[in-house]
Amino acid sequence: MKTIKFDIPESFNGKSIKDFFQYAHLSSKNIHLLKMAKAIQVNQRFVNDTYIFKRNDILELDFDAIPMKPVKPSFNPVDILYEDQDMVIVNKPVKVLTHEDETDFDSLTNRLNGYYQQLNYPFSVLPAHRIDYDTSGMVIFGKHPLAMSYLSSLFESRNIKKVYQALIPGEFNQKQGTINLPIGQDRHQNKMMVSNTGKDAKSIYQWQRKINDDHLVEIEIIGGRKHQIRVHMAHIKHPIKGDSIYGEKSDRLYLHFYKVSMPKFLTDDQFEYQVSAPFAFE
Repeated sequence: MKTIKFDIPESFNGKSIKDFFQYAHLSSKNIHLLKMAKAIQVNQRFVNDTYIFKRNDILELDFDAIPMKPVKPSFNPVDILYEDQDMVIVNKPVKVLTHEDETDFDSLTNRLNGYYQQLNYPFSVLPAHRIDYDTSGMVIFGKHPLAMSYLSSLFESRNIKKVYQALIPGEFNQKQGTINLPIGQDRHQNKMMVSNTGKDAKSIYQWQRKINDDHLVEIEIIGGRKHQIRVHMAHIKHPIKGDSIYGEKSDRLYLHFYKVSMPKFLTDDQFEYQVSAPFAFE
């Protein structure tokens, strides 16, 4: 059995299990599978999703009812920054894929699942978002299907604050600003570009300090389009150091997802975590 218990908080008193599933954005298909398999218990009694929560209830779900595609494990090291029952935050190095592709299964997802398989953890642990191959920083994973649904919904609804650090070479006189320009595919080259026909994208930058001849800049993104920060910063003539597509190549792309803030699963308490870029200390 693949069961997880949830201590139901006061905020759910008087609400139904159906409300709980809707809060987590669990799909109607998966709700149906849980109901058909009689995989829902409260206080060790089988119930339906119409059950109304009372104080101190303990909900138990058997996720065996929800099929999960196994992840081929990789046993290369993985840097776990934070972990609780529902999610795990991992520090992705540069030049590592978030998801495997046709030529490389040694992705961050495969590495993390290799780690958990060694611990006999019963679920596939999956990322709620991705960051580019050349970018370093945090990737947030859901540890079970309910957490995956919840975390994915935060990213899709933009109910999550995502902040990056970048190094900008050369002069940088504008200490802060907002770039609110749509981004679309460049039809002539394999890259993205600012385009009137693109999708909405907003980046808010703030200068932090100078490091040698470069400038450490904090950039919050609203949207999360492909290459958003890289395109926006290059558009204002401040390409990120090491950006071989939109600027000039170096030993690495100096871009790092370093801070996240979001409502915590079940409690809705504001959760914040950060890990500064390795180049922020040079």
